[in-house]
Parts: sequence; structure tokens; C-alpha cells
Amino acid sequence: MRANLRMLRMRWTVIATAAGLGAEGLGSAFLGPGADLMIIATAWAGMIGALAGIADVKLDKITALKIATTILVSFGSFVGGSKLAVQAFAYTGVGTLPALVANGGINAVVTYLTGTTIRM
Repeated sequence: MRANLRMLRMRWTVIATAAGLGAEGLGSAFLGPGADLMIIATAWAGMIGALAGIADVKLDKITALKIATTILVSFGSFVGGSKLAVQAFAYTGVGTLPALVANGGINAVVTYLTGTTIRM
């Protein structure tokens, strides 16, 4: 039973972080590609710390390197493509609403996928 409660707490930690960054992304779509990455990095660091605490896991060097690699790859996908696509929506006449939705959605989905990967 305790393991199930732990997994549930971890899942809700990931969902709450993803939802928060999704909401943050709605407001930061027009700041430029990658402008909200410091907010995302801070939220992810908090999420990772919370997940480690819930799992009662001490972060050693190897684990920290695995997490850092996951984050760098995820950030690469943020800046390399998706954030630039949001800017294309915002500044090419496609519209501001698609840019807001795309930025918030990208923040939420990538955060959820990253958190779920780390949680496992």
C-alpha cells in the first residue's frame, strides 16, 4: 500500500508541475524562443528534488548525470524546434491564440514526459 501511495504522490507532483508550466507558457509565448527556460529549469529542479524525496532516493553523481542528460536533451528539443515554431505562429500572422496554446501545451507535455521518465 505504501508503494502505491508513493507512486500516486509522484504522479501528482509531475502533473502539478506540468500544469503550472503549461499555465506559465500561456503568458510567456511572446518573450522570444527559450525566454522561459530559466523558469522551466527551476520548476524541473524542484520537481526532481520532490520526486527524489518522495522516493527516498539520495541523488549520487551517476543519477545526477542521468538527470542532467535528460534535461539537456529536453531543453534541446524546446529551443531547437518547438519554441521556434511558437514564434513562427506569433509573428507570421498565424495568430496569437495558436502561439499561446502551443507554448503552454509544449511546456506541459514536455514537463510531463520528463517527469514521468525520471519518476520511473
